[in-house]
Amino acid sequence: MSLARYVILVLVLVVLGLLTVWQHLGLLSAGYEVNTLRSKRAAMEEEARALERRIDSIATPAAARDQLTPSADRGAAAPRGGRRP
Repeated sequence: MSLARYVILVLVLVVLGLLTVWQHLGLLSAGYEVNTLRSKRAAMEEEARALERRIDSIATPAAARDQLTPSADRGAAAPRGGRRP
């Protein structure tokens, strides 16, 4: 085998090895990204459940007003309509 063929064979093998390593690293990177996205999705789903529970707890306008108004101001002003409940 001549020296030129030997060099070409070595270069081809090096290029194939580099392509294999590049594909493997891309696969690992995609796996890490999938895990990160799954964690973010789980956190967002938990936040959505908490918000739904909060919406369910504010069932009436009076309950919403009580939760949104500071406790010191609750008895200070009469509600609209002029009468106290």
